[in-house]
Amino acid sequence: MNHKKIGVQNFRVFKDYTEFELRPITLLTGPNNSGKSSFTKLLLLLNEGLNPLNFTKGNHNLEEFSKILNWNTDDPSLTIALPVNNFFGPGVLMHLEYKEGKINSFQMKDGNRVILSLDYQEEVKEETNSFFKIIEDSQKLYFDINYVIGLILNKKFYVAQNRTYKVEDKQQKSSLQFANKITPEFVMLNNIDNKRNVSRTLNLSNLKEKYEEIVLAHNEVLESQNLSNFALFNEIDNLDENELLFTLRAGGQNITDSYREELLKAQGDSFANLIFNFSSGPDLDIYDLPALFDKIFESILSKIRNSIISHFRKLLETEDITLELNSLGNLLFEAKVFNDEPENQRFYQKTIFDSLSSIDFSFNEKLEYVSANRGNQKRVLHNSSDSDIDQIVLEFSQLKDQNLPFLKKALEILEIEGELEVNRYQNYISVVSIQNKGRNIPLADIGFGYSQIIPVVLKIIVMMESSSILIRDTRGLLILEEPEANLHPNLQSKFADLLKIAQEFYPNLNFIIETHSEYLIRKLQFLTAKKELSPEQSVIYYFNADKYVSREEPKVKKIEITPTGNLTDTFGPGFYDEATRLQFDLMKINREQNN
Repeated sequence: MNHKKIGVQNFRVFKDYTEFELRPITLLTGPNNSGKSSFTKLLLLLNEGLNPLNFTKGNHNLEEFSKILNWNTDDPSLTIALPVNNFFGPGVLMHLEYKEGKINSFQMKDGNRVILSLDYQEEVKEETNSFFKIIEDSQKLYFDINYVIGLILNKKFYVAQNRTYKVEDKQQKSSLQFANKITPEFVMLNNIDNKRNVSRTLNLSNLKEKYEEIVLAHNEVLESQNLSNFALFNEIDNLDENELLFTLRAGGQNITDSYREELLKAQGDSFANLIFNFSSGPDLDIYDLPALFDKIFESILSKIRNSIISHFRKLLETEDITLELNSLGNLLFEAKVFNDEPENQRFYQKTIFDSLSSIDFSFNEKLEYVSANRGNQKRVLHNSSDSDIDQIVLEFSQLKDQNLPFLKKALEILEIEGELEVNRYQNYISVVSIQNKGRNIPLADIGFGYSQIIPVVLKIIVMMESSSILIRDTRGLLILEEPEANLHPNLQSKFADLLKIAQEFYPNLNFIIETHSEYLIRKLQFLTAKKELSPEQSVIYYFNADKYVSREEPKVKKIEITPTGNLTDTFGPGFYDEATRLQFDLMKINREQNN
């Protein structure tokens, strides 16, 4: 199971680089004032845009860039690491360095290995006898092309794989094909092989013809992207096992074998030191990273050719040097194997190299937030108030289908008999009640604890059921602040059961939960031991109080729940051992009094 990772450095409590692996259930726990909310505030900030960071919108309540930096360092920059979500897969992160709220440099890294980096360079030139200063912007690009070549030769890169649908009615093919393309799953290329006997007959030259043949033979809609992935697999199998992208000729003669090592070195060096000069203007903002990468990538190949040719002209002291793409180079730069518009009649628009520049510079999550101030015992709710429940109930009331299996199951877990009903009056107020055996029981009469937990249940439904399949197939991220607030221990434990069934009904929904609840954590351990949750579905991040941070005890430590329900590490002092400490202190006092 691949999980999204997010890293941060020099943001509030995170002085050192700290990486979080987001799982379906991610718990943030620790003493008060230990910094748990720093991570959720970061996510809420990123949700308002990556470049520049937006401090005027959202629920993050952060004032300005200078005030979010760690207070124990003079470093003026902030680093945020996010998944790339393309060819490289979930293990590769883009590291964005911010200064004054804008991205100043960019790195793409696999662990500590830098794959690609982009640094802004600004040179100010003052003209003689002029009152004007000329600012020349340039971008220095480093590209580890050998890393990319290794992924291709070993078929270790990620491709989009779409689900297929059986087609009973031939007239429904086009609409089902469109629905099929909504949520591609990124999988390793070598995972798709041998799914069909026909896959080995595919190559990049016969894809369009084979598409209709396979659809008819298997009576199902198959995305053209899937076919191109099968063909891509076959093409790679037929490549020579070498890392050269070019054939080198001098005086018309192929001299590649004679200068293989020199050519390989020149190839790597050329990709590692590329300078691009672009001026800001109406067509290009140098801080508009998607546009900048498109501009850079469209000119890389010509720059590399010129660099290598120039190198060998000097080395061999001849001008008659030519450089041609070989089969690997053609597969990387020329073959149109990716289709980013499946509903378009054109099958293939993008090369592998094109896909490398298709970096999603957005947070790319449907993120929602429910605060600790979410419930109240008012009988009448308005469209908005200081409590989250008013707005959540309004959103829930706008759903076409409110009688949902998840809601029924949630009420069953909470031991609330009957059905939840929302009545709207004059499009301004809402009344929430439970209908049971002819009785109408206002939510306010059930108990304050239930008024705290029902908004969470309804928020889950609103996130995952609103609009259409387009929304339900979108990955959602729901941040919950202290869901145990005002809940009896029994309800805190049942909240773990709610998380479990939410995963069953909405597997695309992930939770990030700030909590102090031992009952919630212990119940998750119990559910994992019973194999009702897998160990990969949850993770705990414990935030230590500053006074306990040391070389042995980091500010944030990752704790996992093992298959037997145990924890892989201990919580910090003064947290879950507090009840035990008080018990021993009480026993000690009793002994002293008895003596």
